[in-house]
Amino acid sequence: MESMEDFASMLDASFQDVRNGDIVEGTILEVQKDTVVVDIHSFMDGVLPVTELLYEDEDLDEMYHKGDAITVMVTRVDTRGDTIWLSKKRADEIVVWDELEKMQEEERPITVVVKEVIKGGLRVQYKGVRGFLPLYQIAEEEVEHPESYVGKSVVALVQRVERDRRNVVVSVRELLRREKAVAKAQFLRGVQEGDVYTGTVVRVEQYGAFVELVPGVDGLIHVTELAWTHVKHPSEVVQVGDHVKVTVINVDPERGRIGLRLKDLNQDPWANVSYVKDQQIDGAHVARIIASGAFIALPDGIEAFLPISQVSEKRIRSVGEVLKEGDEISVKVLRVDPAERRMSVSMRDLSAPIEEEIVYQNDETEGYSIADAFRNLL
Repeated sequence: MESMEDFASMLDASFQDVRNGDIVEGTILEVQKDTVVVDIHSFMDGVLPVTELLYEDEDLDEMYHKGDAITVMVTRVDTRGDTIWLSKKRADEIVVWDELEKMQEEERPITVVVKEVIKGGLRVQYKGVRGFLPLYQIAEEEVEHPESYVGKSVVALVQRVERDRRNVVVSVRELLRREKAVAKAQFLRGVQEGDVYTGTVVRVEQYGAFVELVPGVDGLIHVTELAWTHVKHPSEVVQVGDHVKVTVINVDPERGRIGLRLKDLNQDPWANVSYVKDQQIDGAHVARIIASGAFIALPDGIEAFLPISQVSEKRIRSVGEVLKEGDEISVKVLRVDPAERRMSVSMRDLSAPIEEEIVYQNDETEGYSIADAFRNLL
């Protein structure tokens, strides 16, 4: 049978000696109004003032209960008062720096609370540690009213941990960029030519319109794929915010690019072309003028090419001497090739049959060849 001395020795061994600065694990014994009593397996219970426990906007009764495990720092051992004073906030400061460095290394996001607007960005907080969110890292687009973020929680990536300066720099923009890259890679692995999506126009440029197909994944509708007729600028057809139905026409996983078509193949004006040579067409309009001729919009939506040599019986140096964009004219069919989507017309002597063969010249000043002339008809 064990003696009282053995029992006392065992009891002593179960207790731990603690010193100022030690980080220890404990169990909450009692939650009081201004303090929390914690068992830290020492000769004395620990006392944790609420001021060393709660952060702003935290509620004591909601967050802490009897029996909860808690990590704290020993701030002072008061043998006279038979008390060990504790601080969770100071323990957090040590533990959280290790956590932040690990989160940065593993590129895992954290949730921070925006406290205030400061010069160059936002002051944020993570588990009691102050941080900085630069203005240009708040979002992908420029933020005009950063004050609207104050009081809100945002998810960000740790960019830099400055333990010696007690500061951490975070970025929301980088997190969004990486999330989009992952989403796009996944999407590209599954998308196929011919797939149809309903997306939103997010950007319009001179050369085409970008459409968000799924969150974080954009595709491009080239200006030539917006309509069957010539489009000078994509804004003539679509605007930012428009919801459009598009077809995938090509996918380049290596470059991360998706080509789209907006024009409906069922509405292809070349599908039922019935024009024949020498046929006169009224109600045509001059769509655009180039050095070597003009593109003519026919009533059924087809564009034909009018060579400069077929504009007038007289020799002219430029189409602009006779025509301007928007003019309504009548033309005669010179040649039509539905398979190649090409058609040439003439304004010369509409009453006479066409016997001569039209020779197209490259226009070096404009950089146009006959292939260029018909390119937008494809």
